[in-house]
Amino acid sequence: MPETPASTSGTPNTGHHWQPMKLNLQDISCTLNMAASRIRACISQYQMEAANNPPSSARIMYFKAGLQWEINTFVTPLLQYSAARNIVSVVPSPVAHVLTLYPMLTWNTVPDHIFSSHLCQFDDVAAPGHPSGLFPAMILHGGWDTPKFRMNHGNGVKS
Repeated sequence: MPETPASTSGTPNTGHHWQPMKLNLQDISCTLNMAASRIRACISQYQMEAANNPPSSARIMYFKAGLQWEINTFVTPLLQYSAARNIVSVVPSPVAHVLTLYPMLTWNTVPDHIFSSHLCQFDDVAAPGHPSGLFPAMILHGGWDTPKFRMNHGNGVKS
């Protein structure tokens, strides 16, 4: 009877042995961007809630737990995998913003007021040349008689 693997995170080969999973650059990039998308959504939700009312300690704990799970489940293993194989990974801005808050992944040592302030400071402005900045949203200001078009660059409305 073949031996049962301790983990299903590997890939089977013809000899019924399990080998560690191998990721290519596209896998790493896609997974980091997927994590960034969920982290961005979490930060946006927090900012929206914080704008209406200061969140309770229990609500802050909820957001900390969600971000901790995302970082520990997807980001940290990918960064460790990349570092072990000398793969340079581009870390998306929402991920980098959260990682700067948690040096050495000491999640529980960040006081609530610092956590709240840090998330509220996040402004996801695309870097110059990033594809998301090529077609910024157009905002129409003024009445029907005097319309003014302004470009929304993410950090305020500018002419």
